[in-house]
Amino acid sequence: MMLRGSRSSSRGSWNNMSKDTLYGQGPHKSGVAGDLMTSRDNYLQRAAELNALAQVERDHADKLEFENLARAYLRLAKQAERNGHTNIAVSSIGAAQNERECPYIIEIAVPPNGLGPTLSAILDFHRDRKCSLRLGRSRRRDDQDYVRWCFASIAAANEFKKAFGGKLIFSLS
Repeated sequence: MMLRGSRSSSRGSWNNMSKDTLYGQGPHKSGVAGDLMTSRDNYLQRAAELNALAQVERDHADKLEFENLARAYLRLAKQAERNGHTNIAVSSIGAAQNERECPYIIEIAVPPNGLGPTLSAILDFHRDRKCSLRLGRSRRRDDQDYVRWCFASIAAANEFKKAFGGKLIFSLS
């Protein structure tokens, strides 16, 4: 059942409000092990709950709000699904140890609104090269935040710097 106001787009059916999609049986189907629910499944469940609330709501403004929230949860579910397909090994060791083991560091100033799409591109950079993502110690200087990305080779660090800018630092710590 499609909610009023939802439309399919050429980008796909991420905004599809059918029961099959809401319950994970439609175009976004993926398996769930046992009773464990993934983030995607939790978002789909919440979208279904909001869709049900919208169906029984009598106030038009509230009904639209529930529908909008349900669509937002579907977008979150789609993003969680995409994130689940991104297999990036993020190092769980500490930032200082990352800097010792991967001494070629690129320090990037974080814009006031965050890294946004640049962060997605940085994750893709690591995934495409099958290298683990290693963060160094964050810094704050003169009201500016900096994040450090650590690399084992100078070649990888220079390639990263060419793609994303920043300053190359060699760490001896």
